[in-house]
Amino acid sequence: ECPSGYAQGEAGKTMCNLCKAGKFAQRGATRCTPCDDKKVAPRDGMDQCEKCPDAPVSVPNNDLTQCLCGVGYFGVESDNPRAASLTRNASSSVVTTCVKCDDCAICDEKGITYETLRVREGCWRGNATGVDVYYKCLIPEHCLGGLSAGKCNDNRDPSSPLCAFCLP
Repeated sequence: ECPSGYAQGEAGKTMCNLCKAGKFAQRGATRCTPCDDKKVAPRDGMDQCEKCPDAPVSVPNNDLTQCLCGVGYFGVESDNPRAASLTRNASSSVVTTCVKCDDCAICDEKGITYETLRVREGCWRGNATGVDVYYKCLIPEHCLGGLSAGKCNDNRDPSSPLCAFCLP
C-alpha cells in the first residue's frame, strides 16, 4: 500500500509513484487524481488539494498548482501580515493579494499582476514594477494607457504626473 501523496501505477503493483504538483493521492490510492473545482496542489506528494481563497477573486491556474487572481482583479505583493493571502512565499513574509480593478485597469484575464497590469487610454501610471497607484488623466487625450509607466502623447512629458506638462 502506498503512503499519502503516492499512488500505485496499477492495483496490485508494489512500486509507488510520487504525485506531481496539481494532483494528489490519499493512502492506498491506485492513481494520482487532479484537483477539482477551485483547488490546487502546489507541491509534489500532496494527499489533498488546497482551496483557492475567495473565488471568483482567485482561481486555479491551468496546471492546478497555484491560485491566481481571477478576471476583474490583479495581484499585488505585500509584506503586510494582515493582508488576505492568495499565495505566501515560504522563504519570506511576502503575500500576494487580489485587488479589484477599477475603470482605469484592464483585467480581462486571470493571473494579472501589478507588473503585467495594463491601463486604459486616458489613464496614467507612474511605475510598472512597484506598488504604485494609477490615475485618470486630467485631460484623457494626453495619456495613452498601456503597460509602461508614463505613456503620454508625443507632445507631453512622460516624466510629469498624469502627462500634465508639455515637452520642452
